[in-house]
Amino acid sequence: MLNQSKHIVLLGDSIFDNQVYVPNEPCVSEHLRQETNETVTLLAMDGAVTLNVLDYQVSDIPETATHLVLSVGGNDALRAFYTCALPDELEMVTATFAGWYAELIRALKATGLPLVACTIYCDCPLEDPTVLYAMQHYLPWYNRAIMAVLQRHNVPMIDLREICTEAEDYAAVSPIEPSNQGGHKIAIAIKDSFDALCLVVHTTLQICSLLGIVLVADHLRMY
Repeated sequence: MLNQSKHIVLLGDSIFDNQVYVPNEPCVSEHLRQETNETVTLLAMDGAVTLNVLDYQVSDIPETATHLVLSVGGNDALRAFYTCALPDELEMVTATFAGWYAELIRALKATGLPLVACTIYCDCPLEDPTVLYAMQHYLPWYNRAIMAVLQRHNVPMIDLREICTEAEDYAAVSPIEPSNQGGHKIAIAIKDSFDALCLVVHTTLQICSLLGIVLVADHLRMY
């Protein structure tokens, strides 16, 4: 049971839905299929914000899904910037975002499936000073909100700020999107995250077996 096949579902925005930015090269979902040899369903959509995921993607999670991965928030930050949220309003704006993000995390956890979620990367090789300003001044607020919610709900985190650190990790046609190289790194990070969860569960079950403790929780057997 513990070695059952996985059906990984990717939710969020263009961090996962990056095919149009890597023409003739593998996108994130394709890299993940190659790395895991598992079924991967892409529900993430380019341009999505947190409420889009909550309102439309969660309800489309297949019944056969076994693992969930979330990456969203970057478009929320850009939207706040472009709708002229002033720097001194960021605390209020990100508090609203944090509420939406927490509601989304609760909805995903309610499925009972293993979940990992990503931060927003910040090292895009941007030349546009306007977008660069948004990255430098707005994204840290949103990342702090994301990390606080994930910690509060005990959701494992993939820190994309530590994954996509090279200029080559970003697409030539749009430097705020993952390139082929960046997508491959993200796919490996997802695989490694679930492998680590699996190891924790296996170890827990082995210890409990040695101690004569019987665990019957179904969610422990999804890994």
